[in-house]
Amino acid sequence: MQTGIGKNRILGVLLCIRALLKKESHWNMNNIAMLFDKYENIEFE
Repeated sequence: MQTGIGKNRILGVLLCIRALLKKESHWNMNNIAMLFDKYENIEFE
């Protein structure tokens, strides 16, 4: 059993927010990738 929030669920939420806020430049994929680099506990596969 997995504890915490699954990686797929976090990515899904981020992509949904991105779809809702299309005109916001900070939701482009380069900036999201920088977030994964900043927070080491998140694994991006």
